[in-house]
Amino acid sequence: MRRGGAWTVIPAAMLILAAASLFPGGCGGEDLSGQLLNLLRERSGTVSSIRFTCITEDGANTYREEVEFLLPDHLRYRMYDLGQDPPRLLTVIAQEENGLYRFRSSGGVSREGKPVEELFRDIPPLRNRGSYLSLYHLLGNGDYYSSLTALIHSGVLLVTARDEISGKSCYHLCSAPAQEPAMEIWVDTEYGLPLRKEMTLEGGRKLIFSYQDLEIDSLQALEPFPAGVESGAEGAGLEAKDGGCRPLSLEEAGAVLGFAPLVPEIPGFELYRAWWRDPAASGDPSERSLRFPEGFRELYLVYRSGNRQLEIRESPFLKDFGYYTTGLATLSEVYLAHRETLGEEEGNALYAASLDCQEMHLLAGEVEVTVTGDAWREEMRDLARRLHSMAGSR
Repeated sequence: MRRGGAWTVIPAAMLILAAASLFPGGCGGEDLSGQLLNLLRERSGTVSSIRFTCITEDGANTYREEVEFLLPDHLRYRMYDLGQDPPRLLTVIAQEENGLYRFRSSGGVSREGKPVEELFRDIPPLRNRGSYLSLYHLLGNGDYYSSLTALIHSGVLLVTARDEISGKSCYHLCSAPAQEPAMEIWVDTEYGLPLRKEMTLEGGRKLIFSYQDLEIDSLQALEPFPAGVESGAEGAGLEAKDGGCRPLSLEEAGAVLGFAPLVPEIPGFELYRAWWRDPAASGDPSERSLRFPEGFRELYLVYRSGNRQLEIRESPFLKDFGYYTTGLATLSEVYLAHRETLGEEEGNALYAASLDCQEMHLLAGEVEVTVTGDAWREEMRDLARRLHSMAGSR
């Protein structure tokens, strides 16, 4: 290598297995879980860029995915079908902060339909919604380190052995017995990043992800935005769809939003930017069917700590309006998810972590809050406590 849905309770047997892996003689051998957890903690926030190729084998189909990620929020992605000669370009994604470019060739993997090319500006900075930093199923987020740590701590993932992949030393992780589908992951012992992932689906069908050509901290800049694609399209001349976010001065926040926002101080982080948004006036197709209450507004806050980033979304809580009130619905059906309800001091916040992504949702007084990003579980918990206390002191 070069430089929400229903909340589940982890069974006691699974926790015993996880605890056993922390001690010599357990399924993790010589404290392998502790070694990997220390490595993840050490490497978090130190990586400035990641470049890799992922080869995905899905039965008779093989795909190549090329990723360049300049933390915290500059991304380039291409996906090819290797079953054709030459390989057929399926998808292109480029993101720079709140700007997003997407290209899908002839319906993508399904090979049906016409090519689709889209350009967005001012998209909401919140992960797990399908646009902002949406490649968490690969390695498209800096919160890989914190989310993987949460899965190990909770017993969803077990560190079972030291191994070797293509001559590289690695840790072998497997999903706990109660988890379906079964998953195995091999992560290198230098950066804690994946080398291989295998997922066995119902009926024995297996997906194999092989991570190759991994480069760390090799990128100073990415290709111009929006990215050109080999099909001849370059994004030029496209009419940008408006995501609706507008810069916000916090001194004017109350008047613009129509509610008193919560702007917490987060230890180790600094407020980077703030936006307000009128979702009824945005160009997001997924919101066209929603009837927003008169004057409904959202607040988006982005905090940074070096290469780490946290995103917070706030809106007034309206009991009879279901917009974003499902808590962690976006992570309710994903593979390898740990979910829990925090305590009363944290406002009974709902926290969920999945592979490469995490999310927290709580009601702080009359303000509904969703948090995503690169923070440890204890930092998320502390943030929930701060928000709950701020709301209670009003």
